[in-house]
Order: sequence, then structure tokens, then C-alpha cells
Amino acid sequence: MLKRRDGGETDPHTGDRAGTKYSVSIYIIIFVVVVLVLIFTSYFVQQRKNSQAISDLTEQHDQFSIQALQNIEDLQNRNLALTEELEQKDAEIEALEENVKNVRANWAEAVKTLEDGYKTEYNELEAQKRALEQLLNAEIAYSSGDEDGMKLSLEEIDPANLDGAYAEHYEWLMKKAGLGE
Repeated sequence: MLKRRDGGETDPHTGDRAGTKYSVSIYIIIFVVVVLVLIFTSYFVQQRKNSQAISDLTEQHDQFSIQALQNIEDLQNRNLALTEELEQKDAEIEALEENVKNVRANWAEAVKTLEDGYKTEYNELEAQKRALEQLLNAEIAYSSGDEDGMKLSLEEIDPANLDGAYAEHYEWLMKKAGLGE
């Protein structure tokens, strides 16, 4: 065996040092320990990232669920509001239909009242026309000296159908015929 400067011995057949096996084993053990530490560190870092990702996904899911529930609640509230508005509009339509019905009834009543008023006025005008015709016949009979014709015409006149100057003329003719005061 040969001696090294540092005092260690060298194997002449392999050229290795006797302490080299020991130091290589230490390097291998250190290397394996470092690799194991790196593997464990990587594993724990990955676990931490996965845990964080799961936590983020859970939080996003929870937020999405809360938002979905809020959207559903908002839609239900909107649906209730629209249902109430629809019921209100239906009530308004019923009220308007009732108003239309009342207006039609009032209109028919107003038309009937006007018609009755026009008929009454027409009848009054017809009676006044007959009274004036009889008054004219009485005047003609008076002018021609026919006292009996004048009295007959005057008796057919209803004085209530004459007004103003015609009523005065009727009274004058009645006096001339000897029928008035």
C-alpha cells in the first residue's frame, strides 16, 4: 500500500483510497436525504397549493351558490311583484268595464230623457200649433161675421197653449164672442 501525503493509504489495485468508500457513502446518503427532503418539500408545497385551490374553489362555489340563491330570491320577488301588478291591473280593468257599463246605462238614460223631452216639446208645439190654427179660424170667422164659427173655434182652444200676444188676442176674441168676462 502506498502512502498519501495526507497520511491516508491508497489501495494499489483500485487506486481508491480506503476512506473514499466511506465518503461516497456519506455523499450518497446526503444526496438521498436531500432528494427526500426535496420530495417531501415538493409534496407539502403541492398539498398546500391543492388545499388553497380547493379552498378557493369552495369559496367560489359558495359565492356562486349564494349569488344563485339571491338571483332565485330576486326572481321570486319579481314574480310576486308582477303577480300583484297583474291582479291590480285586472281589478282596474274590471273597474273600467263597470264604469263603461255605467256610462252606457247613463248614456241610454240620458238619450231616453232627451227623447222624452223632445217628444214632450213636440207635443206642446203641436198643441200650440192647433191652438193657433183655431185662433186663426176664430179670427177669420170674426172677420167674416160668423159668430157661431168663431165661438166654436174659440171653445176648441186650450188657453194654456197660448202665450204672450196670442193669449191677449184670445182673450179679446173671447170678449167679442161674449164668452169671456
